[in-house]
Amino acid sequence: GQTTPLVGQNLIWKNQSVIGYTLNGQPSELLAKATRNLLQAVATENVHIHSLARFPLKEASVAHQAIQQRQTMGKVVLLV
Repeated sequence: GQTTPLVGQNLIWKNQSVIGYTLNGQPSELLAKATRNLLQAVATENVHIHSLARFPLKEASVAHQAIQQRQTMGKVVLLV
C-alpha cells in the first residue's frame, strides 16, 4: 500500500485514527534497538500513560458510553 506520513496532531484535532501499520521491511537492528530503548524507558519509569478518564470497573458501561459519545480524550482506564 501507500505510505502516508503520520502527523500526531491530526489524530486529535482532526479526529483521525490509525487503523493499521506494519514494521515489515524495517532492518532488524533498528527494531532491536527500538525495543531495547522502549524496555529501558519502561524499566526506569520514563514512560507515562496520560489518562484523562478513569472509571471503577463496576462503571464499565458508563465508560463505554462516554467513549461512544466522544466525551473522552486519550486513554480511558477501568480501575480494578
